[in-house]
Amino acid sequence: MNISDRSKDVHQSGGEWICSGGPRRLVDGHPAVFEAAVVAVPDERWQERPLCCIVLRPGASASAEELKEFLAHFVA
Repeated sequence: MNISDRSKDVHQSGGEWICSGGPRRLVDGHPAVFEAAVVAVPDERWQERPLCCIVLRPGASASAEELKEFLAHFVA
């Protein structure tokens, strides 16, 4: 197995450059989140969109809606 870092630390979404570390740090701030990673996925309209992959803490729970509400305080 060969494990490597991501090929780039930024991705472009609708003409805006997004650093993967910023959104990841925001998600990491949620008390139920153990770890998170943000990657770019293809999107027809925006070229690329960030996708956040989350591992919850053992015994914790958080719905997608709860995480969206948490992030709404930091991003539009």
